[in-house]
Amino acid sequence: WHGDNWTYIFWGLLNAIYFIPLSITKSNRKYLDTIGTNKIVPNIKELVQLIFTFSIVTFSWIFFRSNDICSSFDYIISISKNSFFELTISDNRNFILLSLLIMYFITIEWLGRFDKYAIEKIGLKWKKPLRWLFYSILLFSIFMFKNTNESPFIYFQF
Repeated sequence: WHGDNWTYIFWGLLNAIYFIPLSITKSNRKYLDTIGTNKIVPNIKELVQLIFTFSIVTFSWIFFRSNDICSSFDYIISISKNSFFELTISDNRNFILLSLLIMYFITIEWLGRFDKYAIEKIGLKWKKPLRWLFYSILLFSIFMFKNTNESPFIYFQF
């Protein structure tokens, strides 16, 4: 389906490694309910679980999107170097804006966690100016951080 690249095999292997311990311990069906039911914010344990799951899934996608295994490991090495995490004064503004944007999207996802799509019902009962402000901020933030380099849709290669 995705081609004959080893990166897809490695991506699948990583996902299997994530699930095998859950299957062996029979805890793979333990957390099927939506977290934070009847809560305004997640507790510390739920927050750690969310961040951990997001992190390992995002890590595995490095292999899925790379051209080859070597590129995947080169990318991982480059993001783990200290220079990657150093921020200059000019980067502080972008760092703050990006952090606010991430918090904004996390809030949207949290508020819409019971719906099929997170944004599906957000703002439907709000007054029109507030709803339009919300949608405007959403669109602005998407276009502000949009990658301007064209990248073809992954499935066009088949």
